[in-house]
Amino acid sequence: MRTYAFQNVVVYLNGIESSGFAEGDDAISVRMSVDQAMTSVGADGFMVTSISSDKSGIFMLKYQATSPMNKVLSLIANAQRAGTSTFVPIVGLIQDLHRQDLVTGTVGVIKKQPDFTRGVKGGDMEWEITFERVDMLLGDPAILSVAALVLS
Repeated sequence: MRTYAFQNVVVYLNGIESSGFAEGDDAISVRMSVDQAMTSVGADGFMVTSISSDKSGIFMLKYQATSPMNKVLSLIANAQRAGTSTFVPIVGLIQDLHRQDLVTGTVGVIKKQPDFTRGVKGGDMEWEITFERVDMLLGDPAILSVAALVLS
């Protein structure tokens, strides 16, 4: 049997552990900015594959209105907005400690602060952080020995 539990997932931004995630299956999401490969098929039917050097990606992190991460990210966003002398890049790490999934983001920027909403449930804050480089390595505790063989 395979298992998953959100409580095994940790997110660190600039070394600070995140807490206060919003409910739902999209509290944490990561996507690459572009396709890693582009293909072109010639008139004769042969294909050329071009590998992109663009390794940028986006972390979407959704927090409850009461999460302390909103203040942390707001302070970083304000420092970034103030200019090059105060610019603070973001380093991100997402890890499922049980499954050994690992996602890292380096040299991140907050392009826009999230919309501010409040209501009956308080309102979630969805932060979008664009990273110059995102790397993903998906794990599986049942086959960790296979991964060791592949990497050796």
